[in-house]
Amino acid sequence: MPESFDVYLESIERLAARLNGDFEVLVRGSRAAWSHTYRAYAGQVDSTSPLDPVTGQALVSTWQKNIEAEMKKYCERATKPELFFCARLMTPEHLRLLRWNSIETQNSQSRIIAMAVRRIATHAALLYGRKPPGRYDAEYGGVIAKNEQERFARTFLSLLNLAETYFESALYKVGFGLGLQMRVSEKGFRPLEGDFRQLNILTASLDERKHRYFSPFSPVGEFSKASVSVPDPYEGPERDNLGNRVGLFSSHYEIAEDGRSGYRFQAWLLKALEDFLALLNPDLVRDSWDGLGREEFVALLAGLCSLVRAKLEDPERLEAAHVASVVPLTEFEIEGNTLIDSAADHAARRGMRATRGDLKAARDRFLYLSTSTGKEKAREDHLKIDVGDTRYSYLLHKFGKVYMVDLFHADHWLHRPLDLLAEGMKGGKEGRLKGARVEGQVWDFMGTSDKIQRVEALKGIEVRKQGQPFNDLDCPLRVGDTLVLAEVKGKLLDPEVEEVGYEYVKGRWKENLKFLKKIDETAELVAQRHRQPNYKEGMRGIKRILPVVCRPYPEWIPSTEARYWLQEPGENDRGIPRVLTPQELKDFLERLPSPDQVNLPPDYIFETGKQTE
Repeated sequence: MPESFDVYLESIERLAARLNGDFEVLVRGSRAAWSHTYRAYAGQVDSTSPLDPVTGQALVSTWQKNIEAEMKKYCERATKPELFFCARLMTPEHLRLLRWNSIETQNSQSRIIAMAVRRIATHAALLYGRKPPGRYDAEYGGVIAKNEQERFARTFLSLLNLAETYFESALYKVGFGLGLQMRVSEKGFRPLEGDFRQLNILTASLDERKHRYFSPFSPVGEFSKASVSVPDPYEGPERDNLGNRVGLFSSHYEIAEDGRSGYRFQAWLLKALEDFLALLNPDLVRDSWDGLGREEFVALLAGLCSLVRAKLEDPERLEAAHVASVVPLTEFEIEGNTLIDSAADHAARRGMRATRGDLKAARDRFLYLSTSTGKEKAREDHLKIDVGDTRYSYLLHKFGKVYMVDLFHADHWLHRPLDLLAEGMKGGKEGRLKGARVEGQVWDFMGTSDKIQRVEALKGIEVRKQGQPFNDLDCPLRVGDTLVLAEVKGKLLDPEVEEVGYEYVKGRWKENLKFLKKIDETAELVAQRHRQPNYKEGMRGIKRILPVVCRPYPEWIPSTEARYWLQEPGENDRGIPRVLTPQELKDFLERLPSPDQVNLPPDYIFETGKQTE
């Protein structure tokens, strides 16, 4: 455990002793934020009538702005690194022992709550905390004078309470985003009877599917069939699962069976990123990244990853990374020759054309994309820091003379450069190339299964109904006597979806319903025409057709109606929707017990041979 932990622990213990364990005074900021919000809307809301979703989300947005204003007041009392490291090191497990009563400590086994609250708190610290002195060189924080300890603890715990309040506000925003109705009064929000159960089921379903089927490529509507993630990549020489491969270390918060918490690693292999970028127009990449080329980007990222891996070979550094989720590097290692040397070694091994001069010229732009410092007012939306952001992280933070490689969901940092790329692929030639690329990737991926057959005879057939545009069969698959028709759609997932904006979710769901209707109609036509010459070979032995929509990113499904699910969600089951990811579809089809035991809901199954057009 870093020595700074003792400083933070002593600070909170001293405050707890002064307050005699009564922390009530530290929730004033949260109460003030709600009080200001309710007063502003008092003339517009009626506590006896439910709010409509648009008004409800507007009210929550105002509440969140007021919470941020309170956060700013508190964060300005301490430096960024001290608040940042205290949020990482002082876990709910430690605070519960100090009698800090909060949703974190009451739900101390919920890693999702802890991850969300700590992410919010660290974002606020990076946005609003005081800049440390230029000479600052503490690797894990802890630079707090004795006479400032109680004041710091008061600041940190007030910030943590505000972060929990912000987390709660986000849940209400989700509820309104899914169209749920709630009443509001001076005491807060109250859902109508039964609404919370559906909200909990749907949000738990999405959260589980997002974590299970996530890849750095999925939010931009891309799909990689490669196995890009290595769990527990390096735990010392005796447990080296990464070997000679280069990966971006990323961590997530985890609670062990004995109740102890910490950060567990995985590594996202850079080979998958390199292969993906090689598919793109080099000019598109340079234009999107303001002159930074794909080889320079990959080489510099690989150089940084190699430096991290080398640091973790020190057992003390490895242990510290598991409790703080950071790896410190010096200013010289990043801004001097060390990073360039490491990047040049990778470029040479991979046969890249990028020279040392190219890498030196590209380093400043790479650091601009990867470092949080100075991003409070970034001109690009994809590079800004936002308190409630769940889509993005930053790979590096610079505190004085020290760079911190932040492993906590480091893979989410990749969304920033990839989103910049995706903006250049909207519509036109690049958009068409992207659509074809994703279809090809999903088709190839399904070919890796021993249980799923790809029906080559049906692929690409144009299915047309008189007077309507045709639909070609993107990905016809077979399991036993069931034909699965997958409509493949690769499209940038707007960052708005992370906020569950009501209008955006409604629009996205409308789009998914359109795709479902399209593939349902296509499946019905194929069922009717199964004996016609174009279909006969591919349909031989098929008794039923299952239509689904395949998208790279897990989608919000704002309804528990059976017709939208292959397997309905419940309180203890995430369910499997009909709009699903390629991996989700593959897993579902491979788990089907046997061809004659396929027992799928009848609402959207089309049996062959009932009629002929």
